[in-house]
Amino acid sequence: FVEIVLASAPLKSIQDVFTRLHRKECRPQDLTTATFYSITATQSGLSGLDLGADLLKRVMNGPLRRDFPHLQACVTLSPVPGFMTFLRSMLLHRAARADLFMPLQDGTSSRLLHAQALMGCEQQRERLKKLIRMIDAVAVHSNAEHIAEIAAFARQERGTLTALCVHYLVHVKRRGRAYDAVANFHFRNGALLADVYFDADRSTRRLQESASIMVSYEYALDADKVAGRASAYQFNGDMSLGESIHSHIDVLSANHSHTYD
Repeated sequence: FVEIVLASAPLKSIQDVFTRLHRKECRPQDLTTATFYSITATQSGLSGLDLGADLLKRVMNGPLRRDFPHLQACVTLSPVPGFMTFLRSMLLHRAARADLFMPLQDGTSSRLLHAQALMGCEQQRERLKKLIRMIDAVAVHSNAEHIAEIAAFARQERGTLTALCVHYLVHVKRRGRAYDAVANFHFRNGALLADVYFDADRSTRRLQESASIMVSYEYALDADKVAGRASAYQFNGDMSLGESIHSHIDVLSANHSHTYD
């Protein structure tokens, strides 16, 4: 099933979703953006199939556009399940999973060096390691006070974490495609990576997966554009990136001499 919330702009956090769901007053003409925040196959035996993609396309091309003619955009609020595994690997100089460095080697060592450079000096690396230790302790101390403490500490590293997340999504690949499973799913189905949202979900799961970062993928209302993006990714590995993502990449390129292959 697909869970959607309608609003006047993309929603940037789970808290935004809950706030919007509890608002009763709204004018139909103001509901211009549909945010998909859950795409789930309910039967575990079907988990290997792209049921989410089929549901997404049916909703976008069917009742959603029919019932809400003012709709201008369809976006997601999506997790980044592999980001903390990647971050741990970079900080510890070893792969937490045996195949993690393989996609980096595909594009030569420049990407690996670039990701390490993004972490800055040794002092900053130690702060990131401290953040990881704090997040690892969530399983034991999952109270609101501890999570708020993690969020406050993470905000001090917002720029570094965001840069590393963009690098991970765009440049860490497996066989020429996005290493991150959720990113690969959306690129494969014709989405554009639109934005990265910091402190977007403080649940224990999201803290452990991505330090509470979530991202937005945008699906064009033009079916031909969606199909074109999907084909470009499937056949050439070309990722569609939004202006915000390009801005992050431009900043990274300006601040570091390593090139993207």
